[in-house]
Amino acid sequence: AEDANTAVAAVDSISGDWRGLDIGPDTLDAFATEIGNANTIVWNGPMGVFEMEPFAVGTVRTAELLAEATAATARGATTIVGGGDSVAAVNQAGLGDKV
Repeated sequence: AEDANTAVAAVDSISGDWRGLDIGPDTLDAFATEIGNANTIVWNGPMGVFEMEPFAVGTVRTAELLAEATAATARGATTIVGGGDSVAAVNQAGLGDKV
């Protein structure tokens, strides 16, 4: 739900009464490094439950990183976005014309 309680936790420390519904800052940092070094990127599947704003951060930031990698004049990575949910996430982030 849009008003759900949220917390950041390592994947191996999520307690039994919580769920992992998005990636966290450490994973985003790792993805940013890998995307920043990649020349070809294939993305198939959102990072979290992007349809709910509290859990869209990882998906939206990943879409932004892909747009930045694609636009980089020195590198101009080839980015392929596959799957309806991934395409919907990129469009929801307003980056459909940048990836």
